[in-house]
Amino acid sequence: MSQLVTENVQVYDIAKEHWLNEMGVREKFGVEPSQIPDLLALHGDHVDNIPGVSGVGPKTARQILAICRTVEELASAELPPTLSFRGRDEILKRIRENMEAVRMSRKLATICCEAPIEVSPETLRYRRGDTRVLHPLCEELGFVRVLDDIPLAQPMLF
Repeated sequence: MSQLVTENVQVYDIAKEHWLNEMGVREKFGVEPSQIPDLLALHGDHVDNIPGVSGVGPKTARQILAICRTVEELASAELPPTLSFRGRDEILKRIRENMEAVRMSRKLATICCEAPIEVSPETLRYRRGDTRVLHPLCEELGFVRVLDDIPLAQPMLF
């Protein structure tokens, strides 16, 4: 979610119980919010099943992205000799030989923001569920413990 952070958008970090702004993302991940998909494309994310490149960890990925802003730039750019880390030439060779897989990993890590969703404050307003529908559904699904908390004849409030 951190890739969505902008000047006007923050993300709540549930684990640390605080909001992440652009500076917070840079401190936490070592890259700009817009570079998060590139970071994940390089070092991977096993939770989201993004493979990344073998031998590239978060630290190496951050070092590379400090020089090349994107994986596309990395594919063609000559890297300065000042970019040094163990196995530098072998890792860069591995990345470039596997650019299609890196591009796919980047695509997997990128949150699509083009979905045609229309949202208004009214559609986000909390409304109670219709217990006449909810009660039979919970019975059908076997949510026995939930049934005790659902009043049987509550009117719909929309």
